[in-house]
Amino acid sequence: MFPKIGITEAGINALYDQSKFTANLAQIQQEVSISFHKYQKEEPKTALPKKINVEKIDTYMTTLSLYQQGKSLKEMAEMRELTPQTIESHLVKLYQHKKIPLQEILKFSTIEKLKDIKQRITSWGDEVKLSAIKEACPSDYTYFDIKLAQALIEEGDL
Repeated sequence: MFPKIGITEAGINALYDQSKFTANLAQIQQEVSISFHKYQKEEPKTALPKKINVEKIDTYMTTLSLYQQGKSLKEMAEMRELTPQTIESHLVKLYQHKKIPLQEILKFSTIEKLKDIKQRITSWGDEVKLSAIKEACPSDYTYFDIKLAQALIEEGDL
């Protein structure tokens, strides 16, 4: 009779047994005054993202410190055991957070490239993917050039 609605007799029995277990647990809770939440699955802790943000701030500041010491992108990447692309992303973020001044960040590309990328971005709109911009640009344009141009546009510096 039960399979017509998608629940087998064994499933009904399991549900019944589970409800008896829940009722027994509630009774035990009342008798012993144990907090029921200890037996439930814990909710994800909200403190974890804060820790990640602190670590990210530390990693950006480590990159900034190496940059201020005059290290090259390659040297920073090797010293930090990160990819050069990660270091480039750090530099863009540091510029956006006003830790690296405009005149310093402009040393990583040319004004001509950045203006060309800006023209492409503004003609296509803000929702265009990075890879689409890269494909449309000359081969000597890097993803770093594009990310840098996007950051400069967002900050109103290009």
